[in-house]
Amino acid sequence: MIAKLKRLFLFILFSAFSYGCYRPCNQGVEVHQVIEESLGKDVFWQRNPNSYYSLEEYLAHLAEDPLKIDNVIQIALLNSPRIQALLEEVGMAKADLFESYLLSNPALDLLIKYPRKKDLYTNLEWSLTQSIVDILLRPLRIKLASVDLQKVKLKITHEIQQIAFEVSDCFYKLQTKEQALRFLETIRELSSIRMEIADRQYRVGDTYLLSVAKRHAPFYEAEIEISHLGLEIISLKEQLNRLLGFCEEKSLNLSLEFEEVDYQGLSLECLEALAFQERLDLQALRYEVIYLSQSLGLKRWWVYTQGRLGVAQEIDTDGTHVFGPAIVLDIPIFNYGQAERQRLYASLRQAEDELKELEIKVLSEVREAHHLLLIKLDQINSYRGIFLPLVNQIVSLGEERYNIMSLGIDELLEKKIEELKLWKDYTQVLGSYWDSRVSLDKAIGGNLYLILNKNKAPFLDGGL
Repeated sequence: MIAKLKRLFLFILFSAFSYGCYRPCNQGVEVHQVIEESLGKDVFWQRNPNSYYSLEEYLAHLAEDPLKIDNVIQIALLNSPRIQALLEEVGMAKADLFESYLLSNPALDLLIKYPRKKDLYTNLEWSLTQSIVDILLRPLRIKLASVDLQKVKLKITHEIQQIAFEVSDCFYKLQTKEQALRFLETIRELSSIRMEIADRQYRVGDTYLLSVAKRHAPFYEAEIEISHLGLEIISLKEQLNRLLGFCEEKSLNLSLEFEEVDYQGLSLECLEALAFQERLDLQALRYEVIYLSQSLGLKRWWVYTQGRLGVAQEIDTDGTHVFGPAIVLDIPIFNYGQAERQRLYASLRQAEDELKELEIKVLSEVREAHHLLLIKLDQINSYRGIFLPLVNQIVSLGEERYNIMSLGIDELLEKKIEELKLWKDYTQVLGSYWDSRVSLDKAIGGNLYLILNKNKAPFLDGGL
């Protein structure tokens, strides 16, 4: 009987050891894969210094060409320490998953009692037990850790996407300010010429002081605007440096030309469906709801028995050996998980409410970005189709009249300044369009056309 019990316990120990030392394989989505599908960019988890991807190599591939938005986002994904810090959270979640496969260590209890009489043996009691509850809960722990890993991956990928969108937003604002600065510098130069002409006319008595003051005002207005723009450009450049992960001031050759307008309007239902499918923060919250609902299995009443099973042996004072099974249980009379279950139910309801709130927010963000983009498109078309051709025609006619000496140089310069102001306003409208375009990408969870291409079958057939 004793030999059978020993063999049974050794078999249990061997099975538990094999079961507990099994290493999990990676499952589910990977961060770099989702980033590539949603943004078309590469991201690397640089876990040791020897594996660092050289940023200088990437910049060398670009030669001397001005950096476009795609290049700037890629630099941020390669160089930002903030992204590397986020990716380490995936490593922590993987460690938690690995730990879920491991069993708790067996417990050895040893009691030694010395008799007062010399002719008696020392009383020795020992027991070796293993948690049965731990073994029974192991599949659920593995399942929960797997769900948590996927939740962390989605959360981290979403935050990396937000960094990319921050870079895009900062880049387009910087482009807008730089282009506005170029127009303002030209306006200041032309205003300076008008001011000099007015000063000369006043010195020869050909104009009034009021007219001279009116010519001076636009010059100083341009000076003030240039000063304000310079401050904003400095702030935006430093913000971009922080997002790109540069600790020193980096002089990057950024492209100042806007990309061609690419949004021509899509079905709102299509955009909302894309957002519900692609938004990673939504998916992460859904995993959170699953995680909390399944965590209730860890709080059943029998878990609080802390049941342990094993073998025990005692050597009595008369030399008798006693061997048999050992069972150690807590009696769950006072605490059988009622408080923990209430806490989990409250957390579950909270997560479900947060999910509903986020769904409402996502739909609202999609609608807002969509409607703003349509308005910006109308404004761009108005500038391209009406305002810019009209002001160009006015300047051309003014030049013709100037050539036949029926229009003065001051009036011609004034018309040219008005043309430049209109172009500056048009540039700001383009910048506002790209801000809204980034907001739409952010609302649906990635680059719109990359996502549409990935989901061509379900969305392009009847969703546009």
